[in-house]
Formats: sequence, structure tokens, C-alpha cells
Amino acid sequence: MKHYLRVFSKNIYVLVAVVVAVHALLNMLGNTLERDAIGDVVNVYAPWADSIHPHTKWLGVAAPWVYPFVAWVPILIAHWLLPFDYLKSWVVMATLLNLIAVGQLVAWGRRPAAFKAAWFYLLFLALLGPVAITRLDGISASLAILGIAGIVTVAATADRAAGIAARASGSFSISIVWFTLAAWLKVWPLALVLAVLQKGRNFRKQLFVIGATCAGILGVGVLLGGDANLFSFITMQSDRGLQVESPVAGIWVFLAFFRLNNALIYFDEPLMTYQVSGDGAKLVASLMTLALAAAISITAWLIFKALRAGADTYRLIALASLTATLDLIVFNKVGSPQYQLWLAAPVMLGLALGLKNWRKPTVAVLSLGLLTQLVYPIFYVDLVSGLAPGAVLILGLRNLLLIALLVWANVQLGKLGKHSRTLPRRASIRN
Repeated sequence: MKHYLRVFSKNIYVLVAVVVAVHALLNMLGNTLERDAIGDVVNVYAPWADSIHPHTKWLGVAAPWVYPFVAWVPILIAHWLLPFDYLKSWVVMATLLNLIAVGQLVAWGRRPAAFKAAWFYLLFLALLGPVAITRLDGISASLAILGIAGIVTVAATADRAAGIAARASGSFSISIVWFTLAAWLKVWPLALVLAVLQKGRNFRKQLFVIGATCAGILGVGVLLGGDANLFSFITMQSDRGLQVESPVAGIWVFLAFFRLNNALIYFDEPLMTYQVSGDGAKLVASLMTLALAAAISITAWLIFKALRAGADTYRLIALASLTATLDLIVFNKVGSPQYQLWLAAPVMLGLALGLKNWRKPTVAVLSLGLLTQLVYPIFYVDLVSGLAPGAVLILGLRNLLLIALLVWANVQLGKLGKHSRTLPRRASIRN
């Protein structure tokens, strides 16, 4: 029986069927039980797509926008794919992209060791709920997984031939291109770019790849009539307050629950989101960008130490990408529920590489997916309108788990810089 289950779980046709089934389930939930989770697609993306005309100023190109201008690509693809139903078109696009991503990861059935990562991703999507496939973050996650697939391919090559490995271990150019493209949809994949950067000649080559990719993207933006607004996504987030779901906002959520320090939850009309206010909230919001920069700097320093200590390349990339991604979530003053999607790619990398001691982040991220869906959209109204004890508790547990995982990732990354040669590395990968 166990033999048949193993064969079943590593069958590409079964995987394809489950990909379609999971996306169909999430679409059904979004259309029935969790309507709020599909709000961005029908209330924001669809109107943006309808607003495009030959003589209009494109947001993010010739007018300010909260997203990089490349975000127009999936928004318009969904507009053209099935013009009669934008939501259905978006779900079809998300399904196809995720199918291609996990298919590449498992080399369309030729890489059995990577199936565990693919199954993790599908389970995580189901636990996170409809928001997992109805945001731009989901599109960027698919592109990031394509980059992860490239790293796993290099690692599999290294297992087959040590001579090739010596030349290929730092050569992740295709993966860097995918990560950079994804970062021009949503900024978070820059954490993956940081993790992949290697020392020596590979570092110079990788910087060239990043620069060339960005130059090509910006060149397209200029041809479309772009000006300084091509970078407006960097500055448009700077003045916003603390969104209620962000880890740091949890302080004022609890203060509001106990009616302390003038804390309360309010709805910001221009941003169409719930934020917190109270004594010290505005000051902390203004400092979060500096805190995030400091956290990323610490992660970069730990990566440098690990490189200098000769840490295993693939374990370092997995831990570094997880740590940097957690930095972007824990020290972010926005904290939208779809941000949890960012954690899928680093965890999938560790699973696909067969890293030892990778169960903790795997279970933690799956738990984060479930807790986040409970926060939004299931108990969201109870949270923002009545500060219901159960909703406040779930949000607090989710945020504490995020912080605990960040501490764990920093400790593990720090160990690579001290005595990396004595740490467990990874199992061999076979295609």
C-alpha cells in the first residue's frame, strides 16, 4: 500500500489534476463563502483594466501607482483572456501559471524528489484560501517558483557530476532573471535575489544579469512614455500608517482590545484598508522603513559571514531567502494577508533540495496559512468592527508565529557563518 501511495504522490498527472482541483475549490470558496477575498480582482484590477484607452496616462508609467508598472501585464492578460468574466479569467491565468511553475519544479515528473515541495505548495494555497490566487502576489509567487526550479536544476546537475558542480554552483542566471521579473510585479522577490548572490566572479556576473534585466524592463517603460513615475511605487507606501494585520500593529490591536493608550482600529478611505491609531502609532509607522532596512542589513551580514565560512551553497540560499522574506513581512507596516504567499518559495526550495531539519519552517508556514485565512476573511469583520476576543487571539498567534520563525531563521543562518561544515546539509537530488 505504501508503495502505491509513493507512486501516486509522484505522478505528474495526479499533480496536474490536484492543481486544477485546488484552484477550482478556491474559486468556488471565493464566489460563495469568502467574497471579500476576491475583492481586489473584481473591485480594483477589473476597473483598472477597463480604464485603459489609447490616450490615457498609464498608472505606474506616466502617473503614480502603488505597484511597479509591470503589474499591468497580468491585469491586462486577465482582461483579454476571457473578456466576459474578469474573475474567471484571473483564476484561469493563476491556475495555468501555478501549473507551469510546479510542473517545472518537478521537471514534469522527472524529478521525484521535488514533488514534496509541489504538494506543500498546493496544501499551503488551500490553507491560505482564495486570497492565495486572487492577488498580484500570487502571480509573483508563480514566477518566483520558476526561479526556484532553476536552482533545483543546478543542484541536481551538481549531484550527477562534481566537475559540472564546481562551475555551476554559483551560476543561477536564469533564476535571477525570474526573481527580478517577479520583483517588478511585487517587490518581495528581491529577498530571493539577495539570497542567491554569490561571491567572486559569480557575484559580478549576477549583478550584470540583474542590471540587464532591470534595464530591459525600464526600457520598455520608457518606450511606453514612462517618466519618474516608473519608480512611484517606492514612495507611495511611505506615508501610510500601520495596517491592522501587520505584526507591529498587533501592539495597538491588543491595546484597543483593553481600551488603553487611545488605541483604536479605523478605516482609511483613500487606501481602502483598516489601520490602527493610538499613542505612539504614528511615530512607529514612520520608523518602520528604517527598521526594515536594518533587518535586511543584518541578514545581508549573516549571508556574507556564511559565504566567508564556506557554507553549503544550497542550504545558505534556502535559509537566506527565508530570513530575508520574513524580514519583509515582520517589519512591514502593511501586512496584507496575501503577503504570507511570499514564504512559499523559500520553503519549497528547502523541500526540493532535500534539506535536513526543514520540518519546522514547513509546518510553521502551513500554520501561518491557516491562521491567516482565519484572520482574513473568516473573522475579519469580527476583528475590525468588534475586536472579538477570538479574532484578536488568532491574529496575535499568527504574528507571534511569524516572529518566532524569523528568530529561528536568523539563528540558523548565523550558525552557517560559525561552523557551517559541521551542520547537516541536504540529501542528494536525482532527476
